[in-house]
Amino acid sequence: MTNHPDHTQLPAFRGAYTSFFFKITWAVVLSVALARSQTMPWAGGKIDAERLSVYLVTFGPGDDLTTWFGHTGLVVRDSVSRVSKIYNFGLFAFDEGFIKNFIFGRLIFWKGRSSLAPMLSYYKNEHRAIRFSELNPEPVQKRILAARLEDEVRPGNRQYLYDHYKDNCATRLRDMIDDALHGQFKEHNNQKEAFTYRDLTMQYTDAHPLWQWLLLFLMNNTIDRRLTRWEAMFLPDYLERYSNEMIYTDKNGNKMPLVSRRWTEYDAERAPVPPIDQLNRRPLWPLLWGVTYGILLFLLSRIARNGLVFRRFFALVLFLFPFFAGVIGSVLFFMAFFTDHTVTWHNENLLLWHPLTLLTSFFALGMLSREKHHTKWKQLEWLWLAQSLIVLLLLTAKIFPAFNQQNFMALSFGVPFVWAHYWALKQFNS
Repeated sequence: MTNHPDHTQLPAFRGAYTSFFFKITWAVVLSVALARSQTMPWAGGKIDAERLSVYLVTFGPGDDLTTWFGHTGLVVRDSVSRVSKIYNFGLFAFDEGFIKNFIFGRLIFWKGRSSLAPMLSYYKNEHRAIRFSELNPEPVQKRILAARLEDEVRPGNRQYLYDHYKDNCATRLRDMIDDALHGQFKEHNNQKEAFTYRDLTMQYTDAHPLWQWLLLFLMNNTIDRRLTRWEAMFLPDYLERYSNEMIYTDKNGNKMPLVSRRWTEYDAERAPVPPIDQLNRRPLWPLLWGVTYGILLFLLSRIARNGLVFRRFFALVLFLFPFFAGVIGSVLFFMAFFTDHTVTWHNENLLLWHPLTLLTSFFALGMLSREKHHTKWKQLEWLWLAQSLIVLLLLTAKIFPAFNQQNFMALSFGVPFVWAHYWALKQFNS
């Protein structure tokens, strides 16, 4: 991948309902801005700090998956030259290697600088909230921070290996703010909280339960340990919150607020993200869906014994729903063994849905013929018996400390789903 952005480069966090024309226009504007080689007045750290202002800008969640967690950037303004630039560490390029890198967990993100006004217009057009917090480090550190931001977007420094939880647009800025405070930001926010990465993921996907279920299904127990506030600042909202609360000690021993003032530039009037202390960590809807599906499937198996049409419909159901479950399980299998997505390794849910689930769906296609083929129906029953025993093994293993993955949502739907197929086929074949 070249270090020079092309016209396919877009902000990583894009909304679903922005017009195609606007996106192309924005891509061109941003690409031109990033490609310019002019040096900002604050480069090199020699400018008078009194003429500089540094702002943390937080963009609220948007409409589609990549925008649900929000975005953030740092703005530097020079009051003398009246130049305002935003430093954005959430860019990626749609080149020939993007899909491959995404699949294998080696996604490369870019750091960029652009004019502030077009960026604000873009997020307002996306109907996403925009909030500013003016940072108040010591003058010399403000100058160093501004110079470092400029250095970060130089050719050779722009790229980094993206990690959603540990190395993203917010954590990079968090680390730079911490350096400006001589490590006080991390020290002040190093206490453990009651929430985990899984909880925070649930918090920001609360309005999208199906996607929430799928994302949590794919992730292992590494997201289940309690976090510090420092770690929670992978989310832009939490970076903003803890920055606003931060009081540091300057070189003279004075207590100083990190944020001197804050304001809302644009209120999108969206439904707020639910507070973490009101989060339902064990929703019952997956269990209700799983049990309901199981009951309907069992009733269908009884009806299917009464004629060819019902039997074919039963076979179609045995293909369709296990097909989707099998695809999800096979994707997890691939991600767990053949990619660098560390949050998918050693995932207990591999014992719930897996490539065997996909195999049963194709096996069920053979049941659409006119004849009943008792042997094939019995073989399909045995395949689901094998899967049911694997699930029983998983549930038994949960009593041991090593199997501590908080996969209640996956189990509450997946267990009745698997067992229902076995009991339905057993009923049909009896």
